[in-house]
Amino acid sequence: MSIMYSFHTVDISSLADWCSIVGVIIALGTLLFALIIEGEVSSLTRKVLFNTRMISLKNNLDASSSKISKLLKDFAPNSKMILKEISICKGCIEGMINKLPTKEKVEAKRLKKQLNKYSKSKLVTEKTNRCFLIRWYYKTEILEDECWETYTDLMYFSKLIDNLIEDKKIL
Repeated sequence: MSIMYSFHTVDISSLADWCSIVGVIIALGTLLFALIIEGEVSSLTRKVLFNTRMISLKNNLDASSSKISKLLKDFAPNSKMILKEISICKGCIEGMINKLPTKEKVEAKRLKKQLNKYSKSKLVTEKTNRCFLIRWYYKTEILEDECWETYTDLMYFSKLIDNLIEDKKIL
Protein backbone atom coordinates (compact mmCIF):
# COMPACT_ATOMS: atom_id res chain seq x y z
CA MET A 1 0.00 0.00 0.00
CA SER A 2 2.80 2.40 0.78
CA ILE A 3 4.28 1.91 -2.70
CA MET A 4 1.01 2.86 -4.31
CA TYR A 5 0.69 5.84 -2.05
CA SER A 6 4.18 7.19 -2.94
CA PHE A 7 3.56 6.66 -6.64
CA HIS A 8 0.40 8.70 -6.51
CA THR A 9 2.10 11.50 -4.62
CA VAL A 10 4.59 12.23 -7.43
CA ASP A 11 3.91 15.76 -8.48
CA ILE A 12 3.04 15.83 -12.19
CA SER A 13 4.25 19.42 -12.61
CA SER A 14 7.75 18.58 -11.33
CA LEU A 15 7.81 15.57 -13.66
CA ALA A 16 6.87 17.88 -16.55
CA ASP A 17 9.63 20.30 -15.51
CA TRP A 18 12.22 17.53 -15.60
CA CYS A 19 10.97 16.29 -18.97
CA SER A 20 11.19 19.78 -20.46
CA ILE A 21 14.76 20.19 -19.15
CA VAL A 22 15.74 16.84 -20.68
CA GLY A 23 14.04 17.88 -23.92
CA VAL A 24 15.97 21.17 -24.08
CA ILE A 25 19.25 19.32 -23.46
CA ILE A 26 18.46 16.86 -26.25
CA ALA A 27 17.50 19.71 -28.61
CA LEU A 28 20.73 21.62 -27.88
CA GLY A 29 22.77 18.45 -28.37
CA THR A 30 21.04 17.81 -31.68
CA LEU A 31 21.67 21.40 -32.81
CA LEU A 32 25.36 21.17 -31.89
CA PHE A 33 25.64 17.85 -33.71
CA ALA A 34 23.96 19.32 -36.80
CA LEU A 35 26.37 22.29 -36.80
CA ILE A 36 29.35 19.96 -36.57
CA ILE A 37 28.02 17.84 -39.44
CA GLU A 38 27.35 20.97 -41.55
CA GLY A 39 30.94 22.14 -40.97
CA GLU A 40 32.30 18.79 -42.06
CA VAL A 41 30.13 18.76 -45.18
CA SER A 42 31.20 22.28 -46.21
CA SER A 43 34.85 21.35 -45.62
CA LEU A 44 34.40 18.26 -47.76
CA THR A 45 32.69 20.36 -50.46
CA ARG A 46 35.64 22.78 -50.55
CA LYS A 47 38.07 19.87 -50.83
CA VAL A 48 36.09 18.29 -53.67
CA LEU A 49 35.87 21.63 -55.50
CA PHE A 50 39.59 22.14 -55.04
CA ASN A 51 40.47 18.67 -56.29
CA THR A 52 38.16 18.73 -59.29
CA ARG A 53 38.63 22.27 -60.66
CA MET A 54 41.92 23.65 -59.40
CA ILE A 55 44.20 21.66 -61.68
CA SER A 56 42.34 22.63 -64.87
CA LEU A 57 42.18 26.29 -63.80
CA LYS A 58 45.89 26.18 -62.98
CA ASN A 59 46.69 24.67 -66.39
CA ASN A 60 44.69 27.43 -68.13
CA LEU A 61 46.50 30.06 -66.06
CA ASP A 62 49.87 28.56 -66.98
CA ALA A 63 48.99 28.43 -70.67
CA SER A 64 47.93 32.08 -70.73
CA SER A 65 50.94 33.14 -68.69
CA SER A 66 53.21 31.34 -71.12
CA LYS A 67 51.56 33.15 -74.03
CA ILE A 68 52.02 36.46 -72.22
CA SER A 69 55.72 35.71 -71.83
CA LYS A 70 56.08 35.05 -75.55
CA LEU A 71 54.03 38.10 -76.50
CA LEU A 72 55.98 40.41 -74.20
CA LYS A 73 59.15 39.69 -76.18
CA ASP A 74 57.68 41.71 -79.04
CA PHE A 75 55.61 44.11 -76.96
CA ALA A 76 54.33 46.86 -79.27
CA PRO A 77 52.59 44.83 -82.00
CA ASN A 78 51.20 42.28 -79.52
CA SER A 79 49.60 44.65 -77.00
CA LYS A 80 46.02 43.61 -77.80
CA MET A 81 46.87 39.92 -77.52
CA ILE A 82 48.62 40.58 -74.21
CA LEU A 83 45.45 42.24 -72.91
CA LYS A 84 43.40 39.27 -74.10
CA GLU A 85 45.65 36.79 -72.30
CA ILE A 86 45.64 38.91 -69.15
CA SER A 87 41.83 38.84 -69.14
CA ILE A 88 41.94 35.03 -69.46
CA CYS A 89 44.32 34.90 -66.48
CA LYS A 90 41.94 37.14 -64.54
CA GLY A 91 39.07 34.73 -65.26
CA CYS A 92 41.13 31.77 -64.07
CA ILE A 93 42.02 33.56 -60.86
CA GLU A 94 38.37 34.49 -60.26
CA GLY A 95 37.49 30.81 -60.61
CA MET A 96 40.18 29.85 -58.08
CA ILE A 97 39.32 32.37 -55.35
CA ASN A 98 36.48 30.45 -53.66
CA LYS A 99 38.41 27.19 -53.74
CA LEU A 100 41.54 28.49 -52.01
CA PRO A 101 42.53 28.56 -48.35
CA THR A 102 42.66 31.97 -46.65
CA LYS A 103 46.33 32.85 -47.25
CA GLU A 104 46.22 31.98 -50.94
CA LYS A 105 42.80 33.63 -51.29
CA VAL A 106 44.29 36.95 -50.13
CA GLU A 107 47.07 36.63 -52.70
CA ALA A 108 44.57 35.76 -55.45
CA LYS A 109 42.44 38.80 -54.64
CA ARG A 110 45.51 41.04 -54.70
CA LEU A 111 46.54 39.67 -58.10
CA LYS A 112 43.00 40.00 -59.45
CA LYS A 113 42.97 43.64 -58.37
CA GLN A 114 46.28 44.14 -60.15
CA LEU A 115 44.88 42.55 -63.33
CA ASN A 116 41.72 44.70 -63.13
CA LYS A 117 43.73 47.80 -64.00
CA TYR A 118 44.33 46.31 -67.46
CA SER A 119 40.62 46.34 -68.30
CA LYS A 120 40.44 49.85 -69.77
CA SER A 121 44.14 50.44 -70.20
CA LYS A 122 46.39 50.90 -73.14
CA LEU A 123 49.76 49.20 -73.29
CA VAL A 124 52.48 51.61 -74.37
CA THR A 125 56.25 51.58 -74.66
CA GLU A 126 56.46 55.07 -73.15
CA LYS A 127 54.02 57.50 -71.52
CA THR A 128 52.49 59.98 -73.91
CA ASN A 129 50.77 63.34 -73.63
CA ARG A 130 47.72 62.58 -75.72
CA CYS A 131 44.51 64.50 -75.91
CA PHE A 132 42.15 64.46 -72.95
CA LEU A 133 39.52 62.16 -74.55
CA ILE A 134 42.01 59.39 -75.31
CA ARG A 135 43.45 59.56 -71.77
CA TRP A 136 39.92 59.58 -70.31
CA TYR A 137 38.82 56.51 -72.31
CA TYR A 138 41.88 54.42 -71.58
CA LYS A 139 42.13 55.62 -67.96
CA THR A 140 45.78 54.54 -67.70
CA GLU A 141 48.68 53.75 -69.91
CA ILE A 142 50.66 50.72 -68.83
CA LEU A 143 54.32 50.43 -69.68
CA GLU A 144 56.11 47.30 -70.80
CA ASP A 145 57.99 47.08 -67.50
CA GLU A 146 54.69 47.00 -65.59
CA CYS A 147 53.52 44.15 -67.80
CA TRP A 148 56.70 42.21 -66.97
CA GLU A 149 56.05 42.83 -63.27
CA THR A 150 52.52 41.50 -63.68
CA TYR A 151 53.88 38.46 -65.49
CA THR A 152 56.31 37.89 -62.61
CA ASP A 153 53.41 38.09 -60.13
CA LEU A 154 51.45 35.60 -62.24
CA MET A 155 54.40 33.18 -62.11
CA TYR A 156 54.67 33.61 -58.33
CA PHE A 157 50.97 32.89 -57.92
CA SER A 158 51.23 29.89 -60.22
CA LYS A 159 54.06 28.45 -58.11
CA LEU A 160 52.04 29.12 -54.96
CA ILE A 161 49.17 27.07 -56.43
CA ASP A 162 51.61 24.33 -57.52
CA ASN A 163 52.85 24.04 -53.95
CA LEU A 164 49.28 23.96 -52.63
CA ILE A 165 48.31 21.19 -55.06
CA GLU A 166 51.36 19.15 -54.06
CA ASP A 167 50.54 19.65 -50.38
CA LYS A 168 46.97 18.47 -50.97
CA LYS A 169 48.27 15.30 -52.66
CA ILE A 170 50.31 14.50 -49.56
CA LEU A 171 47.29 14.94 -47.30
